[in-house]
Amino acid sequence: MTDREYKKQLRRIQRYIDRWHKTLGMGWWKVDYNYYDKRKEFAKGEKDTSYAQDVAARSWSDWRYRNASISFSVPKVATLSDAEVESMVVHELVHILVGSLGARSNPEHRLDHNELVVTSLTHAFLWARKEGEAARSA
Repeated sequence: MTDREYKKQLRRIQRYIDRWHKTLGMGWWKVDYNYYDKRKEFAKGEKDTSYAQDVAARSWSDWRYRNASISFSVPKVATLSDAEVESMVVHELVHILVGSLGARSNPEHRLDHNELVVTSLTHAFLWARKEGEAARSA
């Protein structure tokens, strides 16, 4: 990936971070955004590195202190449409918002349950934005 392409992808990601970070009420969170230009570096520290190489982003949060980070695999992001990048950013921000839910869930089902909740909320937020824009245009 050239420097020019890398910077282009960073601008795509940042566009959706700017759109959604405050919209989702994340202003009171400290969120670090990390960008990786090599998939192996992105996957470091993951138990399942093959899974980590297949995803475009992952998040971590310590909800007790409202600290979080989202890491992006820039080469993987480059393969996504703008709509997919937007959905990915919202998805990871919602993971941060619901992170405390997993603390009380059954460990065997926690990840599956969180994925269902996060995906559902992501679709709801994206739908609400589109409806709001349509209403303003009417």
